[in-house]
Amino acid sequence: MIARMGLRSVIQNLSHYLLQRKRWLFMLKLHEIQLMAAPALGPIDLNLIKIFNAVYEDRNLLRAGKRLNLAEQIDVGRIDLAMGVFQKIPEHFRSFALMTEGDLVIMHSSHPAAGPKLTLQDMVTYPLLTISVGGKEEGAVDGFILERGLARQSEMFDRNALQEALATIGAVPRYRITIAHSMVIASVMERTEMLSILPCSLARLFVATDDLLMVLPPYPVSHSTFRGIWHNRNDHDPAHLWFRKIVQRAVELMPKGVPS
Repeated sequence: MIARMGLRSVIQNLSHYLLQRKRWLFMLKLHEIQLMAAPALGPIDLNLIKIFNAVYEDRNLLRAGKRLNLAEQIDVGRIDLAMGVFQKIPEHFRSFALMTEGDLVIMHSSHPAAGPKLTLQDMVTYPLLTISVGGKEEGAVDGFILERGLARQSEMFDRNALQEALATIGAVPRYRITIAHSMVIASVMERTEMLSILPCSLARLFVATDDLLMVLPPYPVSHSTFRGIWHNRNDHDPAHLWFRKIVQRAVELMPKGVPS
């Protein structure tokens, strides 16, 4: 109890300090706290997420990342190749398919729901850790953000499939923590009762390197095609051709397969 009260005091004092100085690192709302941190503050960011999950049981956390205008960065030559799920691609961009996959659910190996199969009730009972680079507040429509003719997926899970499935039992998802990147997922989930919905390839990566397990979602999910995109001025550039082949080879070497 002393430790919990100490952590609560730290967060409350830090929030008060930042708000008093009008530095909007914390945007406090009734049911949601939006946290912004520089990439160099990764260890602090991780600790804040852990503290938040331990202390603020009645709040949700939206981890806001700095989102680049991807189409603009490709247009000006700052990004040579981008990979993701795209609904619309400008005519002056080129693309190739890398892989097509659906979602898996991961959890810590000691999770109460650990087993070969999850139920819809499990998806309601346990809070969720999800990845998103922007929702409706960032202009996303049906899970895609449109910038300069490029519509890219903003969430790394099939939100509609989850919500429709839970609606059949009169429930809604418990979105506990939303972050803009995947690097801290394994550490955040350690010894917690959270579940995380991830693309198959990312789930396999975490399960191979951390004390986590993966299972199929207890509902049907759509499959998305991950693509590489680039500016057409690089179509015949020898270095770019070489790099595209390296990317394709890297995808071919990735582990395959999903739980039965």
